[in-house]
Amino acid sequence: MAAAHGAVAAVNGDFGLSGRPVHPFAEDGVLYQTSFTHSHNVAMSHREDDVYFRHPMPRLSVLQTESGDVLRVDRWNRGEPTWGEVGAYTPAGEGVERPPSFACSARLYGVGPGRWTDGEVGIARDYVVDDAVCLRRPMARNGGVVLSAQPGSPEALLIRSLTPGERLTSTWTFGWTGVADSLGGYPLLVRDGRIVVGRCWASICGRHPRTAIGVDPDGRMLLVVVDGRRRMSVGMGLVPLAKLMKRLGAVSALNLDGGGSSTMV
Repeated sequence: MAAAHGAVAAVNGDFGLSGRPVHPFAEDGVLYQTSFTHSHNVAMSHREDDVYFRHPMPRLSVLQTESGDVLRVDRWNRGEPTWGEVGAYTPAGEGVERPPSFACSARLYGVGPGRWTDGEVGIARDYVVDDAVCLRRPMARNGGVVLSAQPGSPEALLIRSLTPGERLTSTWTFGWTGVADSLGGYPLLVRDGRIVVGRCWASICGRHPRTAIGVDPDGRMLLVVVDGRRRMSVGMGLVPLAKLMKRLGAVSALNLDGGGSSTMV
């Protein structure tokens, strides 16, 4: 993966859950998933002038351009929509996420690449409607994006009103300017130059191989891997890891997946 991206250096990232990251994830301007977790993500603006170690606040919408209606999307490759919600299911979720059964759904195909919105506060992409119908079975993605809502809800009525060939615009943002890439971790180790993780006795807090990401006052990214679970290298707990990141100059730092996943190239 590192070689395919031409990376100078690489480490493993977010914790994994059933073949997917735990937290919200975006890469190269493509949103892969939202999440129910309320933890921290790390992101750098594409101009490399801002770095964020914060709670992401995903906002997603689909503008029905012909009528001006705005459909709020609540889930992106993350579970079935409840009443009053809209779920989106893309090819990126194939194998770990299916559009729901007994739903009103529309299949959209992308038209052209994504682009920055005004002020670079989000990313927009145009789509064309392929089909919109209420089905007992899940609507097939067929390489497109499927929007689904529960039958009878206002959101389902709006989805059902879409017509084949109609053009829509979808936008997403994590609430940060100029961000096209972001991944999550847990817990936050350092904030504003201060260690913010406390001592604990859960399994995650003990000595393990570790991976962490941080940034120094000059905006340089710090990628750190600590070996462990070996006789000559026993790993680190979260507090010693936070102290290490601060000693290396981090003003912000986040713990990523550790244990057997810790890897550096």
